[in-house]
Amino acid sequence: MLNDLPARNLAWSQQRHAEEPDYFTRLAALQAPEFFWIGCSDSRVPANVVAGLDPGEVFVHRNVANIVHSSDMDLLSALEFAVDALHVREIVVCGHYGCGGAKAATEDLPYGLADHWLEPIRRPARSYAVDLGRKQANEILRKGEAIFRHWSEDNGRALFSQRRTSTANARDDHVH
Repeated sequence: MLNDLPARNLAWSQQRHAEEPDYFTRLAALQAPEFFWIGCSDSRVPANVVAGLDPGEVFVHRNVANIVHSSDMDLLSALEFAVDALHVREIVVCGHYGCGGAKAATEDLPYGLADHWLEPIRRPARSYAVDLGRKQANEILRKGEAIFRHWSEDNGRALFSQRRTSTANARDDHVH
């Protein structure tokens, strides 16, 4: 399979060029996305495909269960670049049904390194489990809904808000 990738890429490139001769020239100049998409690494949910956007119209960061960690330098660097360099207008934190990461976060099974990564989902799941009842909370999470989405949206807004404030303060410092 790995040996097939260069041939598949060549065939795709030739087909794209045949269908639209200026495709690659246009794409090279297009990096002006309106959206920064924080999505799951799941190979079934590519951001531009599920959003109906062409390459270059969405700047993407993906990780297991689309988690926003305040100490994730990869995410924070991508966020900073999206806001400061690309001037994106919207930030989307997008989960999906059947997310293996969200499911793993609700199970009491060891997953190695993923345990550390999934902890920010597990903490609110435990908190909500007391109020909602363990079974109901697990059912909600397994469907990729409520707590996980709520946590991701709140933390995404908090990080973006914090970044905007830091950037504004830094700009103010330079003005004086």
